Amino acid sequence: FTNPVKAVPESLFNTKFNETAFEKFKGKLPAYPLKLYDYHYVDRAITDRSINLTDLKQWNETLQERLKILGPIAKVNIVVVLTANDDPMYADALNTAWLGGKKNDVIVVLGVSEYPKLQWARVKSWTDNRYFKEALELELSSMEEITPVTVINKIDEQIRVNKYTHKSF
Repeated sequence: FTNPVKAVPESLFNTKFNETAFEKFKGKLPAYPLKLYDYHYVDRAITDRSINLTDLKQWNETLQERLKILGPIAKVNIVVVLTANDDPMYADALNTAWLGGKKNDVIVVLGVSEYPKLQWARVKSWTDNRYFKEALELELSSMEEITPVTVINKIDEQIRVNKYTHKSF
């Protein structure tokens, strides 16, 4: 039995697992990407305003194209957050602020203070396949420089190879 009510902020069962990180980055965390435009598009590659990417549009276009294929196959939604923050605890704070994300989200948080050089990567997801999250995080962390295509290819590969499984209600 899975209780989805635990994710509700007002629930007695909801405990913010990393209150320290959340307090440290409070006010510096982006909102969950929900803004719909052009009838059916949502920007799923976002920044926290600490970084100014000239190719953010390319990140979103590449991700949208890949999700056309991956979404129906794996029942997955990918959100990529890029930050110039050099502390990986930022990902824990974001996970707390977003209540872990949606049930089919794979949230990839990338620390890139000197874009395109990657400093750290964290993966957050509700999936029960722990190996998927660890393998994806390891693959991304091994990259020295990132581009929209290389990162999204790694995510795609790990979803297919390590059998991402979405949470079912």
